Amino acid sequence: MHIHTYIHTYIHTYIHTYIHTYIHTYIHTYIHTYIHTYIHTYIHTYIHTYIHTYIHTYIHTYIHTYIHTYIHTYIHTYIWCPHSIRVVTGLIPTVAAFFRSPSETPSTGSSPRKRTRESFK
Repeated sequence: MHIHTYIHTYIHTYIHTYIHTYIHTYIHTYIHTYIHTYIHTYIHTYIHTYIHTYIHTYIHTYIHTYIHTYIHTYIHTYIWCPHSIRVVTGLIPTVAAFFRSPSETPSTGSSPRKRTRESFK
């Protein structure tokens, strides 16, 4: 083999090996690490944050809606409103019903008694 061909073959093989082993491996490792880090960061930052925000917002909204709808409405309807239909009809005894005078208490449970002039005497 001619020395020129030998050197050319050696250098070509060396350069190819170097490019493949070091540069390609470095680029592959760098890109893989970058993509893995980016994807992990993206998943953690955006998707996890989105899911956390969504779930937090959903739970907060649900709890707020539940408190407002059920608890606040219940308190407003059954305790603070003595003229509520359920209180007035005697379906649910409440604090408001307890403090009403006997003349305001329903006799049959269907409608409250009306005060007359005689009942004030």
